[in-house]
Amino acid sequence: MSTGGAEYTPAAGIQIESEIMKNPRFGWATVLLVAIILVGGCMPSAPSKTLQATPGDDARANAYYHYTQAQLLRAKGEGHAALEHMQTAMTLDPESRLLKRETAVLHLQLKNDTAALAILEELIADHPDDIEALNLIGRLLQSRKQNDQAKIIYARILDQDPDNQDIYLLLGNLYIADAQWDEAYGIFNRFIERFPDAYAGHFFLGKIYRQRNEPLAAEKSFRRSLAIEPELEGARFELIELYSNELKQGDHQKKTIQLYEELLRENPQNNKAIFGYALFLRDSGQEPPAVEVLRKYTADTSQNDLIRGIYRYYIEPERYREANFLVTHIIARHPDYNDLYYLQGVVLNGLNLQDQAMAAFRSVRSDSRFFNEATLQIASRFAEGEQHDQAIAHLKKALQKDPANTEFLLYVGYYYEETEQYEMAEQYLLKVVQEAPDSEQAHFRLGVVYDKMKRKEDSIAAMQRVIEINGEHANALNYLGYTYADLGINLDEAESLVRRALKLRPDDGYITDSLGWVFYQKGNYEEALEWLLKASELVPDDPVIIEHVGDAYLKLDDKANALKYYLRSLSLREEESERQKIQPKIDALQNEDR
Repeated sequence: MSTGGAEYTPAAGIQIESEIMKNPRFGWATVLLVAIILVGGCMPSAPSKTLQATPGDDARANAYYHYTQAQLLRAKGEGHAALEHMQTAMTLDPESRLLKRETAVLHLQLKNDTAALAILEELIADHPDDIEALNLIGRLLQSRKQNDQAKIIYARILDQDPDNQDIYLLLGNLYIADAQWDEAYGIFNRFIERFPDAYAGHFFLGKIYRQRNEPLAAEKSFRRSLAIEPELEGARFELIELYSNELKQGDHQKKTIQLYEELLRENPQNNKAIFGYALFLRDSGQEPPAVEVLRKYTADTSQNDLIRGIYRYYIEPERYREANFLVTHIIARHPDYNDLYYLQGVVLNGLNLQDQAMAAFRSVRSDSRFFNEATLQIASRFAEGEQHDQAIAHLKKALQKDPANTEFLLYVGYYYEETEQYEMAEQYLLKVVQEAPDSEQAHFRLGVVYDKMKRKEDSIAAMQRVIEINGEHANALNYLGYTYADLGINLDEAESLVRRALKLRPDDGYITDSLGWVFYQKGNYEEALEWLLKASELVPDDPVIIEHVGDAYLKLDDKANALKYYLRSLSLREEESERQKIQPKIDALQNEDR
């Protein structure tokens, strides 16, 4: 089933640590295997006894045939053909629960969740005790973010099947996801009362106690989960976090070190533990031991694993200071790890240490997979400082080593455009097109450059080429539509192009302005004003949009509002040349009042 493009899986939307879900001691392996077979179609399901053919039972025999064909087709990935056979089988044997469930599952695979839900609800209406159908409904509702309805279904399952451990986890975690801590506590407390040795129940109770600001109870629950499942990594990290934030008194330092040592004994390449341990020691005033931890445990770690770990745990959550300590000392240990210099540049940039970031990016050699990104970062820094000549020079130097690099060529063209050197911009953009004829970015920028060079026909041709390559390029659709409108030509096509762009980006003020301007050029001033006012609300500080509103009011003979918007447009223009473009309209209206 799909909601917003998400693929349906049995565990969709469940916020449960993966190690807890997959650990066979809790029984997840068997349950998930069945669910994957049921939903994923990797293997044909075993036929139900209700489908076994019996002498003289032609309908059931035919149902079994279509059921078998559906399973074979599903295993091949031919979902639509499988669904046809399954629907035929269900027609032949309308009382079969299995066929109804399997048909619903096929609908889910084909993203027909509404059809699946209808079948399952009909099945439940006739068989309210069908746990499998209820389970599917609950997971479907959960994947659609209909958590309240899913909770009702899961509670209903527990009423009928109080030993269903998976449902406790599903329901409890739905309450956790919605920050309903008391309800979550009730579910997991009920869970461990029935299953005292279910380590997952104690683990999630610990998380709930932390949220309820009961650190001692949280510690007890996490320790209990570890006593039942000694290899539970998540519980150790939760305890480390607990000791760092809530239980700093006493022997928390000794306990934290013990937990990190346990994690690293079990897996010496556990990056989360390595980095966390080193930072803990550093923050405790023990920098030499912290550096030694990095030296010892990263000696045999691949560059890719180090980058992934630092990015995931520190850069993505924007913990740049911690990342900087790690990257600095790992580079000292592995100066040949070329990609790490790019990572260092990203970290230093996050700390707003621009000069140091530039130095790090410059250290990235041409054989690094991040060389392109580092080169573009340096050029971008120059451009941000209005040093476009240096940005161009840096890119040209990189092009000496890789003359056909379309990214570098494209940005050289762009920076030439920014400095109004349009002939040079055209030259480099045409080189991109030569190397990559279907580069929509190059054709689009060429279209803009040609427009600035007053070569309207060439600009139109370039935008048409962009749309030919990508019919959903909203900027090109809008650019071409607005160009037609501004020239007063092909106005019906202009409207069609802009509406296509607006469908792709319905809240874009500039595209909304374009549609208003199309109607203005068509002489439909009332509708033009409606769209232009909407555009001015979406982009209230664009002087051209504001001027367009004034133009529409003037056509409707509302001179007071026209003058109001012209004056507002004037106030938004900083360049004198731009101010002079609208001043005559203001003068004309003010002179008329005299």
